[in-house]
Amino acid sequence: MTVLSRLMSRSFHRFRANRHGSVATTFSLSMIPVIGLLGASVDFATVAGTRAKVQSIADAAALSAVAESVVKPTYSWEQQKIESEKAAKATFESLMAVAGLDGATAGATYQITLKGNTVVANVCYSGTQKTMAVAIAGFATMDFGGCAGASSAPPLYVSVYVLADASGSMGIGASTADQTLMNSKLGCAFACHTLSWKVPMFNPDCKATGGWDDGRATPVCAKKIGAKTRFDIVRSALSDVIDDAGTMAKLPDQFRFAVYKFSNTLTEVQKETSSLSTVKTSVNAMEMDIAGAGSNFTVAMKDLLKKIPSSGDGKTAASPKVMLLLMTDGVEGNVNEYSQCKDAWVDGKKKNICNYWGSWNPDTNFTVNNPGFYWGAERSQAIDSKVCDGFKNKGITVATLNTEYITPPGSTDTRFVQIQSMLKPVIRQTMRDCATLPEYAYFATTPGEISQATEMMFRSVMAKARLIN
Repeated sequence: MTVLSRLMSRSFHRFRANRHGSVATTFSLSMIPVIGLLGASVDFATVAGTRAKVQSIADAAALSAVAESVVKPTYSWEQQKIESEKAAKATFESLMAVAGLDGATAGATYQITLKGNTVVANVCYSGTQKTMAVAIAGFATMDFGGCAGASSAPPLYVSVYVLADASGSMGIGASTADQTLMNSKLGCAFACHTLSWKVPMFNPDCKATGGWDDGRATPVCAKKIGAKTRFDIVRSALSDVIDDAGTMAKLPDQFRFAVYKFSNTLTEVQKETSSLSTVKTSVNAMEMDIAGAGSNFTVAMKDLLKKIPSSGDGKTAASPKVMLLLMTDGVEGNVNEYSQCKDAWVDGKKKNICNYWGSWNPDTNFTVNNPGFYWGAERSQAIDSKVCDGFKNKGITVATLNTEYITPPGSTDTRFVQIQSMLKPVIRQTMRDCATLPEYAYFATTPGEISQATEMMFRSVMAKARLIN
């Protein structure tokens, strides 16, 4: 073996025996899967972070669909579904737009269902996140998804008690045009409520016969000449509210109604019932009072307080929320008409007829308060808001509608003048004080305003009365 061969042989044996180089090689080879796993874990962590952000957005979207501002008792079920889905979609898309999800896209589907008496919103999302490390293995994106759900507070069971003013002053023409028509045809635009018995008996055509007692100055004649009284408008507005309740109901027998009217005394028009058709029939048949025909709000409220139950929480039919709708011009009067028996000629025959001839005495149960004024022996005054306190103490939500007077053009009736100058400014405040909250006090003058205010009074109280989870 030559010297060169011996040197090469020794060098080969030393290289084969040396283990230092294999450590670096082995380490380098082993790092390939380690780096791959670290890269994959970073990708998975990115996806998890993205999913968490989108989940939060979906949660917010679901909650927005059942928020108190979206779930309204005034909506029908179909309208509620549309509004809830619209709210969820708007929330999801607006939050996604500012979420800063780098390399990720996501979309959502929205399902609004009605379970029992609640609105349930489900927002399910799916998306993809771009990858880095696992992209080498052919996985350019990773998928993620999930769902969020929320439910609303249940609708309330509500008992609605209505107290409508049926006194003579509600016989005033509903609008300036109505009052002008009544003045020209009937000789009366204010408190046209006496002598109703004469209309079919003596003057069915409501013609002027030359006497003050010819029977024209009545609500019956006002209707015959095509005029509407304040009472007509209130009755019509109440009928519309009952229709609203039927549309708004999300539960069987969710709304119950009881209707009362008053003049000198309280009269039950319809006892509490969940049959909305029955209530509407009773309301549509409701007429102004002839007997008494004054306005003793204090007595009526005290008597109603004995009949109306305390308010519950509204969670069950056995514990309904109770609300009271007061509809009046806010003026009390002490007139108390009474029936007399008199001889009168009817169809050529003399008959003894017992009815209301227009005679009256002061109401013995009338409580005088201020401000107020006398017109002869007739007292007119603003109501006392303290009579509403008993209802509030029972937890009852009180809403008021003041059907304010309109003074007929050119009228010289001192009652109009006094009511406008002395009572009207006070009545607004007393009606506001009577209501549970200031925003539950409504004021209306024209027929359109009365109708709109009645609907708003009912709907606003219903919206504010909702339970919150």
